[in-house]
Amino acid sequence: MYKVLIADDEAPIREGLKCIMDWQAAGFEICGEAGNGEDALALITQLQPHLILMDIRMPKILGLEVVKRCRANGFHGKFIILSGYSDFKYAQDAIRYGVENYLTKPIDEDELLEAVTCIRESLDNANRQIGNVARLKRKAKDVILHELMTASPASMELISDSDIEDMELNAETYQVIIYENFSQNPGSMSYSFAELLKVSNRENHTFNHFVEDNRDVIL
Repeated sequence: MYKVLIADDEAPIREGLKCIMDWQAAGFEICGEAGNGEDALALITQLQPHLILMDIRMPKILGLEVVKRCRANGFHGKFIILSGYSDFKYAQDAIRYGVENYLTKPIDEDELLEAVTCIRESLDNANRQIGNVARLKRKAKDVILHELMTASPASMELISDSDIEDMELNAETYQVIIYENFSQNPGSMSYSFAELLKVSNRENHTFNHFVEDNRDVIL
C-alpha cells in the first residue's frame, strides 16, 4: 500500500479529498495531512509519502516552493498540485519542478482517480524495476563469489575493485569455518547452517552464502 499526504489550508477541502474516492481501492492509504506549507514540508521529510496532494496557495510556504525544496533535498515522491487558478504560468512552474499532475478546483472525482491510477502504475513499474535490479545484483554477486573462490589469477583480473566495493566484499579480515551438519537421521534435516545464521542475526546479513560443488560456502 502506497502512502498519500494531503496538504491544503482549508479543512473542509482536506476532509473532502479523504472521501472523494476510495483510496484503499486505488492502492493508497492516507498517512497524514497539513494545513500549511511549513507543516507539509516537515511531514514529507518525516513520513516520506509516495504521493502528495498539494494546494498551490498554502500559508507560510507556497505549494510550489514546498515541491522545489523537496526536490532540492532529493525527494522523489509524486506530486499532484491542486489550484483554484488555471493560469498557464502555474502549470509551467509545476512541470519544471517535476509535478505529475495539475488539477484545478473544484476537483473532479474522475479526473483525480485517473491521475492517481497513473501514478500508482508508475510506482508499480518502478518497484518492479528495483526488484529486477536487485535480483541481477544477487546473481552477479554469486558469480563474483564463485570467481573469487575458484578462478585462476588471470580471470580474477576481470573483477574490478569497484565490483568488490559495491558488493561489500572488501572486509580486511575473513574467518574460515569448517562445519558439518549433525543429525541422527541426516536425511530428515530440513534446515541449513546458513538459514540458522539468517535467523540468529535477525536478517542483518553480515555474511555471504553460496553453494559450490554441493557444499555451502559462507563468508
